[in-house]
Amino acid sequence: MIIFWIIILGLSIMAVSLIFGKGSWMIAGYNTMSKEEKANCDIKKVSRAVGIFLLIVVVLTGMMSFVTQYAIKNDVKNIIGYSVGFFAFIVVVGCIILIITCQKYDKNNK
Repeated sequence: MIIFWIIILGLSIMAVSLIFGKGSWMIAGYNTMSKEEKANCDIKKVSRAVGIFLLIVVVLTGMMSFVTQYAIKNDVKNIIGYSVGFFAFIVVVGCIILIITCQKYDKNNK
């Protein structure tokens, strides 16, 4: 259980550094983009959005830990499946929102 909280702490530190714009190298795919693609991407906006999203995922993961412990102690069978489904839904919706909002479109090349 202690390893779980160490992971939560590490992800929280990563989220805060991304929110302040200091960890853009942690964003998957950004370092492999060409210069043209990097010019089409507002990295400060993307870093802040990914940091906020990661912070939401950290909070949801912590909540799932407590829900799982409650379900195991009280022999509740369906709550773990519902919480995992809710978590997956939030991650998918968050990824879609990140993709939509973090694009910086050129006015001439819409």
